[in-house]
Amino acid sequence: MIFITFYYLPEGIIMSCTTKSITELAFSISTNTKIVNDYYVANNLPLPSFDINSPRTIAIPASEKEVSAAHAQIIADSFSLHNVLKGPNEMLMGLAANNVNDTMSLQAMRRFKVAEKFGLDEKVSFEFLSQACDVNIVDLSRLIRHAMTNHIFREDENGLVAHTAASRVLRENVLLTNLVGILTEELFPGAPHHRTPARTSPLADLIVSMQTLDALVKFDGFHAPEHSGFSLGHHTDKGLYEELRAYPDRAQRFAGAMSGFAAVQDLTPLSKGWDWASVDSRHGTVVDIGGGWGPVCIRLAKDYPNINFVVQDFEDVVAEGPDHVPAELERRIKFQSYNFLEQVQPITDATVYYMRAILHNWPDPYCVKILKHIIPSLDKDAHILVQDWVLGDPWTLPAYTEKYFRSWDLNMTTFFGSRERTFADWEKLIKTADDKLSVRLVEVGADRLLDITWA
Repeated sequence: MIFITFYYLPEGIIMSCTTKSITELAFSISTNTKIVNDYYVANNLPLPSFDINSPRTIAIPASEKEVSAAHAQIIADSFSLHNVLKGPNEMLMGLAANNVNDTMSLQAMRRFKVAEKFGLDEKVSFEFLSQACDVNIVDLSRLIRHAMTNHIFREDENGLVAHTAASRVLRENVLLTNLVGILTEELFPGAPHHRTPARTSPLADLIVSMQTLDALVKFDGFHAPEHSGFSLGHHTDKGLYEELRAYPDRAQRFAGAMSGFAAVQDLTPLSKGWDWASVDSRHGTVVDIGGGWGPVCIRLAKDYPNINFVVQDFEDVVAEGPDHVPAELERRIKFQSYNFLEQVQPITDATVYYMRAILHNWPDPYCVKILKHIIPSLDKDAHILVQDWVLGDPWTLPAYTEKYFRSWDLNMTTFFGSRERTFADWEKLIKTADDKLSVRLVEVGADRLLDITWA
């Protein structure tokens, strides 16, 4: 028998919404935390923490009404403060992305029995766990590091993995571990998840994420777009892009979302953070590969009046491009159908070949192919500019930011069989395309550019 504890909130506690200001929320959290802390200290109880020997449950007797109410209010207010400081846009993105990946990384820890592979007092390497779990080190490390953002395991200063209170529970509490298995491997796959042009289940994307681990095991890693949770979850032998080509409405929605996302981004750091002025002084040409309907080029064209632009994408995508271009820019922004996986770059006199959020959608061998198709057209003074995420060293960012990047790393795996990359990963990939290329990292506001030239 499995016992599940339900926590009933004392009267007056608000969990779902709040009208408090952020300072009122902070004051309430501080005040109530002191009440709870004083109770623990007065009763000589171990304080809650993520330490491996911390209490597994937070047990406050129902008779302690003030303390119990304070405890519940802390959870309610901290949840509200967390969400209100993210804002509704980021909060909704978190609900859509992070929660799915929380389930996937938890499922992976249970499925591969990571917590059971080493002792509570041991610290082990990712290489050790890769061998013990029989999962390739690149993908297992990604899953473990995402689980760490939920305090399941921790990584020390030497890059070794150690236990936490949560991983200890996964190692020792059979009932809870089985419950995790039921929720992640029985409940969600049991929901209807056959993909049709119109999604039939609100859990469809969650089911796709659950299939990612099956893809990892089946293909021993992610080497092609069809080696993805998307492909297994939607019962197709095609990758996302190829699959969407058969459904124009879905393809248009996806392309529109990507262009729309670029259109609402602040492009000032990009415009001011790289030497576009030298391109302008040369009356150069910029090719935006996979540029949708051209929002980046439209912005750059407004700032640099002597640059000409060519936006390349699928034929049906670029067909809509001219409708978005202001009349005064029509002469300088052209659109061209181009398949970067199959065709050598047709424009041979460009100063810049630019790709924004393109390569992170593709596994390494496909990125190499995309770059190789540009290289024959790359003049000795030309640049390939890749605006993509560059992962930093683990745990150098605030906890929430670390979780955000780890979640999107897993999203890339789920949808495309791809991943986010560190600078070292990018260097290796670029040198694989041609060892005569060099790359430097350019900060453009909060984003980064990989500036690739001939060495």
